[in-house]
Amino acid sequence: MSNQDSASLGMRGGSGVGPAPPISHMNYSKRVEQQIGQYSREGAINPPVASVTNYFKKHYLQERFREMFGVRNHIDFYYAPFVEAMKRTNNFNLISIGSGDCSLEIEVAKGIKASGIAEFDFFCLELSPILVERARRKAGEASLGQHFHFLTMDVADWRPDRVFAGCMAHHSLHHIVALEHLFSTIRDSLEPGGYFLSCDVIGRNGHMRWPETLEIIERLWALLPEEKRHHHVLKKTWRDFVNFDCSTQGFEGIRAQDILQLLVKNFSFEAFLPYGGLVEVFMSPGLGPNFDMEKQWDRGYIDLIAHLNEILLESGHIKPTLFFAKMTAGKHAQGRFYKHLSPEFCIRAP
Repeated sequence: MSNQDSASLGMRGGSGVGPAPPISHMNYSKRVEQQIGQYSREGAINPPVASVTNYFKKHYLQERFREMFGVRNHIDFYYAPFVEAMKRTNNFNLISIGSGDCSLEIEVAKGIKASGIAEFDFFCLELSPILVERARRKAGEASLGQHFHFLTMDVADWRPDRVFAGCMAHHSLHHIVALEHLFSTIRDSLEPGGYFLSCDVIGRNGHMRWPETLEIIERLWALLPEEKRHHHVLKKTWRDFVNFDCSTQGFEGIRAQDILQLLVKNFSFEAFLPYGGLVEVFMSPGLGPNFDMEKQWDRGYIDLIAHLNEILLESGHIKPTLFFAKMTAGKHAQGRFYKHLSPEFCIRAP
C-alpha cells in the first residue's frame, strides 16, 4: 500500500546479516547522485498501480490488514496511531523518514486535523532537495504548510533535538545504509507511549530472490506464455526469469535483508503483518501490466501463486518480503501477529 499498498545494502545480494560492507566515499557519493536522479521525475515516487496489485490487496491482504491494525487503509494505519500517541503523551511532534514528495504525509496530516488536533509539527527527513521542494509546494497547496518542517539530509547525519510522539518510515528503510544508527536514534527519540510505524521490504538485498524462493519462481515462470514475460520497465522479454539485482545503482534494496533482524533488536512489536515472497514478483511495475484481472487465466494464475505463497510462508519454507508493523521503544505484552508469523519466525537466517 505505497506510496500505494505494496509495494531491497550488506551489499548486492549478499547473504550475511549485519552491518553493510564499507562503501567508499566516492562510491557512496555517486550512489547518492543516482538515488536523487532516479526519483527526480514527477510520478517516479508513485508509479501507476497495476490491476493485479489491486486484486491481490482486495482478495488476500485487505481483511488481514483490518484484522491486525483495525483500520481501513495505509493512511489510517499511520494517522490513527499518531493521534492516539499525541493525545496520550501530550507531545505533538511527528517525523517521517525518507518522506519523498510527502504525498502520503499530507494525507496523514489531513487525517490528524480531521480528528480534532489543530496544532502539531510534522518533520520530514529526505535526502533529495528536488523532492523536498516538491513536498514543500504540495503542503502549501493543501493549506498544511504551517505543520510541515523539512530536513534535507542523509539519515546518517540525523541527530534530533527533540522527542517524537510518532515516527513513520514508508517504503524508505530499504534505501538506507545506516540502519543501525537510524533505529537506535528513533528508539532513543521516541516518547514513552509513542509509535514507530513502517511498511517496507525485507527480502534479499537488491530485491533478489533467495535460492529456495528462486527455485519456485522459475517453475512458475515456465507456465507463462511469452507475452507475459515482458518486463515493462527494463523493456525486455525474458525467456528465463532474471534474478535481477536492483542495488547496482543508487540504494534500491541496499540492506533489505537486515531490516527485520535490526527491528527485532531495537523495538517491541504491537502488531505485525508479513506477506509476499512469490506474488509481488508478478505485481511489480515491470511485470504487473502483463496481467488483466478481468481474464480468467490471469486471475487463476495469480490465485495459484497467492495460495502457494501463503502455504510456503506458514510452513517456513520461504520467508516474507514485505510487512506492516506497529512498534514501540518499550516492552509490552505479546503483540498481535498474523497466525504464527511473528517477526522472529519471519527472519531469514543467512
